[in-house]
Amino acid sequence: MEENDELTFFMNKYSGALNEPIIKEFLNDENNRDLFIEAVTLNNQEKMNELDIKFKDFYHRARLYKYIQSLIKLYSIDFDKRTRKKCLDTLLF
Repeated sequence: MEENDELTFFMNKYSGALNEPIIKEFLNDENNRDLFIEAVTLNNQEKMNELDIKFKDFYHRARLYKYIQSLIKLYSIDFDKRTRKKCLDTLLF
């Protein structure tokens, strides 16, 4: 099987997973995309392990970013509620 055929077969077989936003974002990076193509077409275990490590790091960072983003948003909402309550309590007395 040619390298291009192997890549096409892989892309068709795992098209659902490859359409996930996190994977699309990961493969937007040219280095990651090249490593992915190399790992799939050459069926090289060392490249697959390297790709796996890079994806795990990327996924961890994405999750951490999402957590911090949510934390900031929720803290801002909570802060606004407390501030409004203090203002309302002060006006009532």
